[in-house]
Amino acid sequence: MRIMNQKIMKTTIPDKNRITILDSLRGFALLGIFLINITSIGSAGGPPTFETKHYLLDELYNQFLLLMIESKFFTLFSFLFGVGFAIQLTRANEQGIDIVPRFSRRLICLFLFGAIHIALFWEGDILVIYSVAGAALLLFRKCQNKTLLIWIASFLIIPIVGVTGTAITVDEWLLLITSYNQQFAPIFFTTTV
Repeated sequence: MRIMNQKIMKTTIPDKNRITILDSLRGFALLGIFLINITSIGSAGGPPTFETKHYLLDELYNQFLLLMIESKFFTLFSFLFGVGFAIQLTRANEQGIDIVPRFSRRLICLFLFGAIHIALFWEGDILVIYSVAGAALLLFRKCQNKTLLIWIASFLIIPIVGVTGTAITVDEWLLLITSYNQQFAPIFFTTTV
């Protein structure tokens, strides 16, 4: 038991060894995610990407939020999750410690916290997805760089297919434009006889 405690103590990072810029970026990403989600958590429905709008301006605004703001913060936070894993893996390897038990415990806690948050507060939680993705990271921890690059290229296709599959169809755009015209056309284009 004493040997195990010594190994655990070795993996604790003193404040002087923390990478301050990563902590700052992580906080910035969380703030952005919070700001995007706070309006939808406080109102009916989900975040802007989950709501169905029938007005063109609302839809354009939601697409702007998704593309220019929301996706940037989630991407940054996801990237920092991977960087954190790489740092933990490097430090564990330097100390001769197997990362799997420790990281698995963290992922289980992350999963449970996310599941509780989904069950009690809001279904838009992403922590469960991070825990599953983190478990997948463990599978790649001993891969060579070339193998990782091939997998990365393969995984980059997934969001492209996902976005393409959920993109607004031509019929939906026509419906939005028709709805917009029915609402605002009488105001701007009146005919007098």
